[in-house]
Amino acid sequence: MNMQTQYMGLKLETPLIIGASPLADDSDRVRALVGAGAGAVVMHSLFQEQLDGEHFSTVYLREMYADAQPRQEDFIDPAAFRASPKEYLAQIERIKRAVEVPVIASLNGSRPGGWIRYAEHIQQAGADALELNLYAFPSDPTISGHDVERQMLDIIRMVAGSVRIPVAVKLSPFLSSLPHFAAAAQKAGAAGLVLFNRVYQVPEDFNASSGENAENHPDGSHLQIRLYWLAVMAQHLNISLAISGGVNTGTDVFKAIKAGAHAAQVVSAVLRQGTDALHDMLAEFQQSMGQQQCQSIEELRGRMRFDQMPDPETCERVRYMRALQQWQA
Repeated sequence: MNMQTQYMGLKLETPLIIGASPLADDSDRVRALVGAGAGAVVMHSLFQEQLDGEHFSTVYLREMYADAQPRQEDFIDPAAFRASPKEYLAQIERIKRAVEVPVIASLNGSRPGGWIRYAEHIQQAGADALELNLYAFPSDPTISGHDVERQMLDIIRMVAGSVRIPVAVKLSPFLSSLPHFAAAAQKAGAAGLVLFNRVYQVPEDFNASSGENAENHPDGSHLQIRLYWLAVMAQHLNISLAISGGVNTGTDVFKAIKAGAHAAQVVSAVLRQGTDALHDMLAEFQQSMGQQQCQSIEELRGRMRFDQMPDPETCERVRYMRALQQWQA
């Protein structure tokens, strides 16, 4: 059974990608994850605020976020980041020497700035691709959705235009028209899309530490919205698609590929169960493929795309009404 897949032009031996997380902080652990079946590895993010912090003082960064929640643990201190920018580049080089699978770096930002130039340093360090995480929380009522999306597209255009390696864009599900923005992101230079950025909700106890938030380890309930949008995006776009969030089993990977994904990112399952989680997921995924009599991922991909339906919008509306009518107190 052929488990190979193409993601942004990169050849992956399996569709399992280790998502952006501390799992890539240690080269020996990365080597073990690849041995267990990871087809690629995404490093943890370098943040816009961290890169700007090379020019800003700690006091400025504290004042920058002081109005959001005046709690000591919410202040940004450059020393709190996992690695300095120089250490991050050195880690790319170490991982590239340790494994032969694609190594994908990650930049996380929300507005244009000098941090974008760091994409060039990431390329020079040897990264095979770059994941651009556009995590933003617009709260100003004077800024329109069009303005928010235009700023995001400007960032994509600047990052993709500054490097030769492929750039994937990690999106939030809360854009006004995801298919429209996705098409614009592709036109701006994105070679792939990752669905979706996880939303870190505020705990019910506002005085609790954000580290206690259960959202740090999403369960399968996060998967459905991602599968839905995969099925929508796959019918419209000629672009690589990856799913991120809620992938905990081989069946989840199977559903993602069937909906149109080229790869599935995994983090929480590995953090909970270790490298054995990858073995189990791949075995279950292969079993599901065998049951569908698929000998390759290409045979499976997109069987649940919305354009396989005669009228996808009507079908989705009917499902919605049926679900509400079947609900009982």
